[in-house]
Amino acid sequence: MTTMNKIITASGDTYDTDYFVVMPNLPICYLRVLNLPLDRVREVFSNPKETSCLICGDKKIFGYIKLKDIFQEGDGVKVMLKK
Repeated sequence: MTTMNKIITASGDTYDTDYFVVMPNLPICYLRVLNLPLDRVREVFSNPKETSCLICGDKKIFGYIKLKDIFQEGDGVKVMLKK
């Protein structure tokens, strides 16, 4: 996904994104959060209560609760979640 969109977490909080890819066969989700500092993104996306359900556009995923990787990438923060 390259257009601006919103990620909605299980608690209903929304975050800007321009990248949200789910690879269910692995099962891994890659996403990029914009306009938020790395520490805040880590706080949100390392919390299983927040990541138990994520919605982005027409994609709705459940159970991606393990934060496997997080790093600054340009003007965003790239996140890798795993079931």
